Amino acid sequence: MNHLLIWLYQKLLWNPYEDVPSLISYFCDKVYGDASPYMQEYYRLLEQGFTEFSKTYYIDCTLRFWASDYYKRVVKKTGIGHPLLDALEAAYGAAPDQVKETIKYMWDCVRINMNSFKSF
Repeated sequence: MNHLLIWLYQKLLWNPYEDVPSLISYFCDKVYGDASPYMQEYYRLLEQGFTEFSKTYYIDCTLRFWASDYYKRVVKKTGIGHPLLDALEAAYGAAPDQVKETIKYMWDCVRINMNSFKSF
């Protein structure tokens, strides 16, 4: 997700009033091509998980917020693990060859982290 985040940051530095959902759509269209709708759903699910998580977790998220905590609290606890994998699998199927490897890496990261839980 870092490539989207860095791209958004540089866009917002030039204009902090940009419409972020529109920027995400534009980014997905340009980077993922035919897989754009599925990647937009992936990013929407991540936002949903983080929004739900932030309603009940009041400690600052810092660089010391470990990946295991992220997956436990933001992905597993909010129930977005399977939908994330489904969105990435659909994106992989629709993606042009040059981005399939990126999407596969994202899918592998989610799957590996979610498989570390007994009840996934």
